[in-house]
Amino acid sequence: MLAIDQLITKVLLAGANNVLVFNLPLLSTTPFAIHHEPEKLNELKEITEEHKKKASSAY
Repeated sequence: MLAIDQLITKVLLAGANNVLVFNLPLLSTTPFAIHHEPEKLNELKEITEEHKKKASSAY
């Protein structure tokens, strides 16, 4: 599986001029996480924060 930054690069090299990349919601606040994964809320929050950090520094 390609990482988001690799996919964006591939699309840009294919000729795209504008690319919109959606960010993740705070995973620890989703209904699924709250009701089915309460023991993993901190882990889900860290995953979201890491994703946002990498996405904002990639381009």
